[in-house]
Amino acid sequence: MRGDLQKPSKEDNYAAILAAKTLRLLCGIIAAFDLEATQFDAVNAFLHSHLEDEIYVQYPDGFEKPGKSLRLLKALYGLRQSPKLWH
Repeated sequence: MRGDLQKPSKEDNYAAILAAKTLRLLCGIIAAFDLEATQFDAVNAFLHSHLEDEIYVQYPDGFEKPGKSLRLLKALYGLRQSPKLWH
């Protein structure tokens, strides 16, 4: 099933984000003590999460094989459960 066609479940209401108040507090501490801050971005974070459910996808355009589909073994961007699996 395509990720954008997945039906949301009750467990999909959680998102791991940083609260604005917490960010302002951290920035204030960094400024007060003249510290240096570094930002990191987890570019491939979702790609290393193993899927618990069986999810099948269609071949991309130009790579079709009649009567066959692909089974995802690891999460991809766009799946509803990807952020939760990564967290």
